[in-house]
Amino acid sequence: MTQTKLASKDVSTFLGFFGRLKFEELGTAAALDGAICCLSLHLMGKELADESLIARSRTVYGWSLGALQGTLRHPTKWKTSETYCSAVLLCFFELFAGTSSPETWLQHAQGIATLMEQRGPAAHTQGNDAAILFSFRGILIMSSLFFPTSDKCFLARPEWRKVIYDGTGQSIYSPETPEFSMQVVNSFFLCLADMPEVMWWGYPIREALMAGRRVSPKRIQHLAELTAANHERFTAWYEDFKKLGVELKEVPSQDPSSPFQLVLEHPVGWLGSMHMGYWASMLILQELLIKCQWPVDYRESQKELMHNILRSIESVGSGTMGPFRLGYSIRIAYEFANVETQRWIISLLDKFSKRYAATDKNSYPSPRVDAQGYS
Repeated sequence: MTQTKLASKDVSTFLGFFGRLKFEELGTAAALDGAICCLSLHLMGKELADESLIARSRTVYGWSLGALQGTLRHPTKWKTSETYCSAVLLCFFELFAGTSSPETWLQHAQGIATLMEQRGPAAHTQGNDAAILFSFRGILIMSSLFFPTSDKCFLARPEWRKVIYDGTGQSIYSPETPEFSMQVVNSFFLCLADMPEVMWWGYPIREALMAGRRVSPKRIQHLAELTAANHERFTAWYEDFKKLGVELKEVPSQDPSSPFQLVLEHPVGWLGSMHMGYWASMLILQELLIKCQWPVDYRESQKELMHNILRSIESVGSGTMGPFRLGYSIRIAYEFANVETQRWIISLLDKFSKRYAATDKNSYPSPRVDAQGYS
């Protein structure tokens, strides 16, 4: 099967999930109708390189966004499944299409998190609502990780953890997906939901230590224990992930600009995304343990993790949905790379942002000016 056919199947699978949702008000709920229409038009327009479809998608988006804002102000319609799904679909549109501000999707995702909290966990345990949550949980965690508003992602609370693991949102998976595979995927998001708390405590401590400022030993101990516990959970998760039998191959790079002669080929794009997400999370956790002077030396492992991510970009990042799959991991790898590698990543972002606006290089820090980072 050619890359084009694979990419087309990728888009069809993504849109097909939303097509399987059943809404009694479909055809009468303006915001929902418009949200489905604009996202479908945009993704197919990108897939077919049809600028007229893309232009129409933006027109419908503006109209649908206005309809959503009106619905959110309604005394009862604000909490319906249709309104919730409309908000999620329009945020997906912003991730792929972009708007006048590269942070629109972030503000929208934070608004969806507030909407979900007001609706409560019980409203997301079955049917469309559970399925939509399962499709969007990664974006919610990313918005909390990179732009936190509190010390924890709300999905890490006990009442929400049960929903994102046990909820009946299994319709995001194909009917033939084994039960164990679904458990592994759901467990990954449980681990990932804990990462915003680690970053909340870890980032300022790391910055302070790197600047030579004194940090309270109690704060360092708290961070070390929190980080080590998350590291242990991810390590246990990876043992289960390996049981899925995903075998990576080293193949020659097809990208003339790649700094790697051999890259990693992932047989399944979405599992590849999860593999990369694991490596990225371990990069963060091990970096913080190094800064906390944890008794285990992870420095050599760090370089390998970063190279695994970078060597996976060519495979996992292919197709219309590719940049969506690697947004988290490539942003983390950028943080640990040396200046030459960072510049290479920036050149990739210019290509990716044409398909996935959330990889806009303007949302990244400028390449480093020091000699730090892994080559």
